[in-house]
Amino acid sequence: MKKNTESIYWGVLLILAALAVLAQKLGYIDFSHISNTFWTWVFVGVAVVFFLRYLFSKLKEWGFLFPATIFTALAFIVTYADRGVKGEFLGSLIFIAVAIPFIVAFLTNIKTNWWALIPAFACSVLAFIINYASSIRGEWIGALVMFSIGLPFLLVFLVNRSQRWAIIPGGILVAIGLISLASMAGQWVAMLVPFIIAIPFFIVYLVQPKHWWALIPAGIIFFSGLNGLMTLPFLSGLAKFSLPAVIMFLGWAGTFYFLWLKRNQYPTAWARVPAMIFSIVAVVLLVLGATQSEIGLIALLFIGGIFLLVMGLRPKKVLQ
Repeated sequence: MKKNTESIYWGVLLILAALAVLAQKLGYIDFSHISNTFWTWVFVGVAVVFFLRYLFSKLKEWGFLFPATIFTALAFIVTYADRGVKGEFLGSLIFIAVAIPFIVAFLTNIKTNWWALIPAFACSVLAFIINYASSIRGEWIGALVMFSIGLPFLLVFLVNRSQRWAIIPGGILVAIGLISLASMAGQWVAMLVPFIIAIPFFIVYLVQPKHWWALIPAGIIFFSGLNGLMTLPFLSGLAKFSLPAVIMFLGWAGTFYFLWLKRNQYPTAWARVPAMIFSIVAVVLLVLGATQSEIGLIALLFIGGIFLLVMGLRPKKVLQ
């Protein structure tokens, strides 16, 4: 029997965050007076810790790269934001950070982790779109996304004809790309693109649950699209307290948490790391954006921290 040290660690971290927000509420701490340089070094420190954990795992636990790359991206975002770098580039860094661990996973075991190229490619395309959306026509962006994600599925089928399921997402996405080229993409069409892309991935999982990896691009793209919808002008009230970004990261966390729950059926034990990290990022955004919701935030942090502590202190069986 042994304890889940990861859960204990994050439980303590959440409780400390709750105490920090409580101290701010009582006037002992004022986060607004803390310089961005301080947060940059905090993010760098966290990234280094997880990168070292990845190295100490003999390069096998690639799930630790998620917090390493994401917190590195956050450090760059804070630094570049102070220098007036445009927001599109900063937004693309998060998707690049998410893509890197999947690329490493593929390179670690090409035969088994071939699926990792799909979420890696999807995140890379999203990063490209965010960075160049203002200079490329909408219909070209839509077509690029559909072709770049759909064609790899068709390639999977051509290489291995037994993988007939790949025809479904590949055919749908390529067809949508052709439609996008044939018509002008308005604002609403552009907003619906992420949801249209996510649907084939959800279908793949529902038709054949053994293709559990399909939930990764499905969840990431779906909740990214939801984040975009919540930034529309008539929904501007929802953008308070960084709500759109918080919901996106919580959605990503929920996606990986669901995969972690399937660890007894599929090799998804690693998913606990990105699930916890995305949850922590969402909490950090809440802390930084909270103005009138400190009490609810404090309660949320305490409850989450205590839950993780209880789960971590519960003994679990060690597989022989």
